[in-house]
Amino acid sequence: MKNRTRLSVLLLVLCLLVCLAGCTGNIPQQSTGPENTVPETTLPSTTAPPDPADIYAAAVDALGSTVGMQIKVSQTMTVAGQTFTSHCTQTVELWNLGEDTFLAKTEDTTDYGDYEYSRREYFSNGAVYQTLDNCDFTAAMTAGDFLSRYPSLQLLDPSLYTVTMGDDGRTIRFSDATAIESWLADENAIPVNVEATAVLDASGKLTQCNYGAEYSYGPALYVTTYSITYKNPGDSDALPTDIGQYTTVEDIDGMWLMDHAYGYLLQAKQLSTTVLNSIQSQAAGLATNRSIDINTFTKQSCFDYRMNSSVYAFSSAGKESIKLDEKYIDGKFTISQDGGAPQSLEYMTQDIVKEYVLDSLVLPFFDTSYLTDAEITNLGSLYLIEYTGTEELALSLSEDFSAKYLGSANLLQGLASSYQTNKLDYYLALDKNTMLPTACGYLYEGCHTIEGQDCLLIDQYDQSYDLASLTAYEAIYEQTSPDMEPEVKPTPLFYHVTGPDGEEMWLLGTIHVGDDRTAFLPQEIYDALLSSDALAMECDTDGFDETLETDEALQSQVSALYFYEDGTIADHIVTEDLHENAVKAMKATGNYFYNSEYQKASVWSSAIDNFYLRQGYSLLSEKGIENRLEKIAEENDIPLWEVESSLFQIEMMMGYSDYLQEFMLYSSAYSHGKDNWEGTLELYELWCSGDEAALIEEMKREPWAFTEEDLAEWEAEEGLEEEDLETIKHIRDNMESINAELEKIHQEYVKAMEIDRNAGMLEVAKKYLESGDTVFYAVGLAHLLAEDGLVFTLRDAGYTVELVPYG
Repeated sequence: MKNRTRLSVLLLVLCLLVCLAGCTGNIPQQSTGPENTVPETTLPSTTAPPDPADIYAAAVDALGSTVGMQIKVSQTMTVAGQTFTSHCTQTVELWNLGEDTFLAKTEDTTDYGDYEYSRREYFSNGAVYQTLDNCDFTAAMTAGDFLSRYPSLQLLDPSLYTVTMGDDGRTIRFSDATAIESWLADENAIPVNVEATAVLDASGKLTQCNYGAEYSYGPALYVTTYSITYKNPGDSDALPTDIGQYTTVEDIDGMWLMDHAYGYLLQAKQLSTTVLNSIQSQAAGLATNRSIDINTFTKQSCFDYRMNSSVYAFSSAGKESIKLDEKYIDGKFTISQDGGAPQSLEYMTQDIVKEYVLDSLVLPFFDTSYLTDAEITNLGSLYLIEYTGTEELALSLSEDFSAKYLGSANLLQGLASSYQTNKLDYYLALDKNTMLPTACGYLYEGCHTIEGQDCLLIDQYDQSYDLASLTAYEAIYEQTSPDMEPEVKPTPLFYHVTGPDGEEMWLLGTIHVGDDRTAFLPQEIYDALLSSDALAMECDTDGFDETLETDEALQSQVSALYFYEDGTIADHIVTEDLHENAVKAMKATGNYFYNSEYQKASVWSSAIDNFYLRQGYSLLSEKGIENRLEKIAEENDIPLWEVESSLFQIEMMMGYSDYLQEFMLYSSAYSHGKDNWEGTLELYELWCSGDEAALIEEMKREPWAFTEEDLAEWEAEEGLEEEDLETIKHIRDNMESINAELEKIHQEYVKAMEIDRNAGMLEVAKKYLESGDTVFYAVGLAHLLAEDGLVFTLRDAGYTVELVPYG
């Protein structure tokens, strides 16, 4: 696991050091080789039977340069116990393939259950013209890029399959695939089952293809079927006559990706979302901050939800706040304000509630008529799509504010002698593996001139989506979600610590995420916890908010996570382009809010890393072993002790040098997540297995340094560009000085995160042992099994540390 990510991490470090120092093609055909013959003097001349792959290639060629296709696509995607479906009917007409005069026309309709959208596209003269839900957009595009967005004319690559000819001589069968077709998914897709057929007419021309693939892609399982019928296209009227009315955009695919995300969002059976909205109006002398948590859960045909909202308003008249708790469970709607008694509203039917909640989950940016441009950024495992809103949308936001806070939609505009929109930027982020939305938002800034005074109206809205979290179930029903008993139960490392004078302690290494298996631990662990005098954990995260309300020291330290008089985070980052790319990562991971620019770099890096930790969907913090133990302790009145504290951990983060903080942010912003969640999953499987030797090996600290082996591995990669070769040469020529800088950063990080903390945890453990209490000591796995971890340092201190055998 470590070797797979080593080189990418080192490259990130190198880029940071340099900055801080100021410094589709044609699908290949299977070759059948020459004909096999024998000397004429021995046997008559024979010819090998035609290879089905060659027959198929000839059938594709026979289609010619003018092709029509009728396509039906059905797809089912399953992730985190939820299923999402789409069905598409598509007509594709192509003229003059391979020529400068290439033209194309496509029409498709896609449905996602109750939601449907239609799209029409034309291609001509190096541009694509798209009509999506009656909105017209255009973008520059090559013919090759246009065709790559649709199933290849040569649907199947024979080199990927076992290819056989049916008995009828017209049906070619493709099976035993070694990879998924490149037009369907990239090389990270893993085939489970793939079968396809190509049907030829009497002349050997391709008439039909059927393709079915079951494959995993990241954390999702896909089942996709294609049915394509080939026909003659109509007349080549592929260029619309009103192209002047089309809005030019940077990335035209951003528009239909929005519809796709919306269709999947509406199918979610459970959903947690958080909204933070900040509005400032100089004209009204008003500022409001609004926070909303929405949780939905669909069981059979019943749509349940819970919404908690808080609004804080600041004006010349003073401060006001309101908190609302709304629920709709099993057909009953209740609402309470500021902790008061719940009130029932009988007229709130399920249809009304569902429409009301869905309006809160989505914004006008899902309506493409409000947008004028789109730009897509590939963030590795995420897409960030950034849009520009129309003047019409800007005015509607101004009117919404005026109606809500001033009593009349037209009041603010009526008072102004002039108005100007300074900014209206939207964004939507999608998980590339699942195409589920992860975040969205907008920033609107308008300026009304009233009595000669420019008055700004700023409205920032940011929303994060979590479709795998258990927060929805637990928030709505106020109980733990049920767990399925696994076939193989976990057997994590569990130690019994004893001293010469009868001292006793239990020692369990934890991992901060989990799945259903953490609810089915060996009985020996439960017996030890229930017989203990206290449960000791790194810190009490559940009690953090409550403690923050009264603990002035904690309040002061939390404040230290923000800039106040010293500008914003952008003023403290020296690496070129890092702030811009870190903002994109923060937005895409659902962590960018109205106060984010005042947070320090370590807060950003931690937020991004935490998102990627759960991006694999199969592991959740709610099912982490710490949460399981804490609930058992609470149910059985076992005291909870903190080994460290929230205050300690915040102080540790603030103790990092600016250099280390910036390095951590750089690594997080450019890590792209995949290695993070895959590595966590591998570590979790090791944790479940309880393989002590393998886990000790995993906990070893590797130096941050380039080696000749690293560079040789990089040089062996295909498709290296000149820039890559120059970087390799630079590293090789300056390896000693680069590695020296890497070692500085590494030593600071290890000392703060591991060495100092492990020493502190040892002192706490000895204090517990000497107290006479039997403590169940549960801290992160690395604090047990590193070279200076508790298992080894307690032994060095004279205690007996033994693995607990499971019966």
